[in-house]
Amino acid sequence: AIAQVLEDLAKSDALKGAGYKVAIGPSNDLRGINVAAMYKADKLEVVGIEQPNPKMAFARDAGGGQLDPSRLYARAPLVIDFRLTGAAQATDGSDLLTVAINHFRSKRGVTDPKNPDGPADKDAPEQRRQMQGKFLGDWLDERAETKPTAATIVMGDMNATYADGAYQYLAKRKDGSDRFYDAPLRIPEASRYTYWFARKGELLDHVLVSADKQDAIDAVKILHVNANKDPYRNQWNPKVLAGFSDHDPTLVTFDVDKLMAPAAK
Repeated sequence: AIAQVLEDLAKSDALKGAGYKVAIGPSNDLRGINVAAMYKADKLEVVGIEQPNPKMAFARDAGGGQLDPSRLYARAPLVIDFRLTGAAQATDGSDLLTVAINHFRSKRGVTDPKNPDGPADKDAPEQRRQMQGKFLGDWLDERAETKPTAATIVMGDMNATYADGAYQYLAKRKDGSDRFYDAPLRIPEASRYTYWFARKGELLDHVLVSADKQDAIDAVKILHVNANKDPYRNQWNPKVLAGFSDHDPTLVTFDVDKLMAPAAK
């Protein structure tokens, strides 16, 4: 269903003729929520797609809302290797751009499966969320040892602020060095939010780029069309722009030459 929505979007009056294609994989979410990519085929070609989702055990989070509760993610990261269309192929993979699209575990508590109507355990999701960030960061590092790329972009709804473990484990390596740089750090703090909670803006959505490629960021803008406009009141009204999501979209422009330049040796 989600794939069809994106295909219909690509064929809409606003986008038809622009040459967009859709990349999507299976979802482990009971509600069918998923992550996907739309890309312009005249600019990029897909070289490979992976969707890591290991089995893991958690003491308190029973994996509610997942088809397979033993898997780490309800919505596994969609990791796509792109190459510039028509570009000469490098033998070492340095001509590839890796994009990992995510939707991490929500901060909402989970109920006891034996007592679904009982109170939610507010702390139960935290271990899973932190492991989602740590696993993806470590997995991308291990992958880069055998499959180096020009740059890696990790984006999506991380459901995590800069202070949260899920973000910290992803953005930084075990030794404290920066693995990624978050593009929204380039905009003023007052505008740096994508979600509205308890009358306060929070940045839960991120566009991270390889730390040594942050100079490739040309422009960043968060479009505040949903978060602070009472999206829940309007969420089923097709005539209202605000309300199609409770999160705001982030627009990041990159300098492709800088982004795809071979890493210094």
